[in-house]
Amino acid sequence: MSSSVLRLLAFGASLTEGYYADGTQFHPYTHRLAQLFRSASKPIDIVNAGVSGEAVLSETMLPRLKSILSSSQEKFDWICLLAGTNDTMRDQVPGRKVFDGYQLLI
Repeated sequence: MSSSVLRLLAFGASLTEGYYADGTQFHPYTHRLAQLFRSASKPIDIVNAGVSGEAVLSETMLPRLKSILSSSQEKFDWICLLAGTNDTMRDQVPGRKVFDGYQLLI
């Protein structure tokens, strides 16, 4: 890819992966984001790294992010983080603890 292409990593859990209809269907927001960039004539390469069910405070999210970043052939220009819903809604973790975990991702 040329340097004129914007590289974006969409990283998170089910909302990033596009989970809806109780998990019977998936439609990631990255599809619409790519359309918007194309309509503005901006070349973009979006990598969707959403994993349904994962939580910010899980033992997998931070290592997975580090692995993606270290193994990528080209650096990302932007990283969109969308996570924490499973922590707060499903796992009932206090927002402050989730925020502390989010800071580690950043």
